[in-house]
Amino acid sequence: HSPRLALPTLVLITRLCQCLARTPHATSLTNKHVTIIGAGPSSLFLANILLQQDPTVNIQILEKKTRDGTADDGAFGFGIGSRHEITLAQIPGMWEQLKEVSAPTKLGKVNLIRRNDLCDKLRSRLEDKFSARCNILYETKCVGIEFEQSIVSLENGSKISYDLLVGADGVNSMVRAAIKKDDAEYYEEHYVRPMFWKAMKLPDQNGNVDPGTFRMISGGGFSEGAMIPRYPEGHTILVFWDHLDLQNPKGVRDEKDLLNAFMKGLHAKKPFFQRLISFGRKKTDEKLQ
Repeated sequence: HSPRLALPTLVLITRLCQCLARTPHATSLTNKHVTIIGAGPSSLFLANILLQQDPTVNIQILEKKTRDGTADDGAFGFGIGSRHEITLAQIPGMWEQLKEVSAPTKLGKVNLIRRNDLCDKLRSRLEDKFSARCNILYETKCVGIEFEQSIVSLENGSKISYDLLVGADGVNSMVRAAIKKDDAEYYEEHYVRPMFWKAMKLPDQNGNVDPGTFRMISGGGFSEGAMIPRYPEGHTILVFWDHLDLQNPKGVRDEKDLLNAFMKGLHAKKPFFQRLISFGRKKTDEKLQ
């Protein structure tokens, strides 16, 4: 997982916004109501751009998760580099704010930021500057779309009308599923690798590990992985394995086995882990999940 491959969707969103700005008569959102399904980074970025471009547009964002998201959302960071700096520069001051909550790496001008930190900064700007024209509803699940009537149906029985609907609800998108159901000619491809993954928080190792270190992991029972910098301190160890019948990599039964597997995967000549904390675990002697 290279941090240079992260956030491509923000670049695509930028191109969409540029098209909207260049063709005002064909795609004008003046006094229109935009409904965005999904409250991830791309949704929040798009909302910021549209609201600052048009002082009359109103946006409602619907998200089935809680405001804080899930543990997976903060499990590891992804890269923001020079291309994303140019993209994010469209939102005044956003790049500087994101650098404050991201971890620098030794991979050139690439910082690693957790998904929930990115969402928090983008959402805070919406709430601070556009609260009158932007409403984000959490724990709100969409269950159906009536395209002819431009209506979204919610799990609680209510309905929301829209002028423009944006589906940004992830790989298992209900928006795409609704389009496929409504349009027999609609076609999509999924590229999903059958793998398990685990992210482990590695706190500061008392100077034994350089803060900006990025090291790939191979072997040790893992298909691939990396040790990546984490904000505000320490690293995250992100690993993948393809034994779908195993909840942990082959040969890993306890934390000692896991540490040994990490050392093999990192091709380390001597142990340097002093503290290892797993996400969602309060005790390090619990059985691995």
